Amino acid sequence: MSEKFSKLNDDQRGKLTQFLDVREESGRTALFLAAEANRVKCADVLLRYKASTEVTNHKNITPLGVACDQGHTSMILLLIENHARCDVTVGEKKLLDCISTSIKDPKEKCEVAKALLANGAQASEEELNKIRDTLGAENHTMWNKAVTDAREARAKNFTKAIGGDAPVPTNDMQDAPMDEISKFLGFDQPLLKEWAH
Repeated sequence: MSEKFSKLNDDQRGKLTQFLDVREESGRTALFLAAEANRVKCADVLLRYKASTEVTNHKNITPLGVACDQGHTSMILLLIENHARCDVTVGEKKLLDCISTSIKDPKEKCEVAKALLANGAQASEEELNKIRDTLGAENHTMWNKAVTDAREARAKNFTKAIGGDAPVPTNDMQDAPMDEISKFLGFDQPLLKEWAH
């Protein structure tokens, strides 16, 4: 498909891409169907031609949500790499809750959790510990490193987004109130809240 697509002129390509986010009767797009079926190569092509990662089905579930719910590790990582929002839910479940049961391999679970957390997934320390406990004691160090790395990556992403060298928040600031964090970073609270959402 990509070879044929590349031979099209801009006008033809534009007409074709308008159909990327067309929904079938239950609200699923081509990308959603690829995520559901774990068709990574198909999803990659769709994403290269700018299929939306944000379109939801009739149950308000995104392609990333269905991939997390079904434990499709490679698909999850591809969607995150292509800027899928990580702060969404599948019904009442956060994406991290989904992977805690859908992904069995501890290494994969840590890798996906790290990617989700680094890119906006929210979880309390209690929720993270609950997931860690599903891994078995021998994997706790790997889990703790993944969470720490994710927090550092998220802080770096935040610093990049604000265009400066803001201090990196420490782990003890994880549950700090917004006004403490804004004071620490030297920004007014409304601006920080705007960036956080």
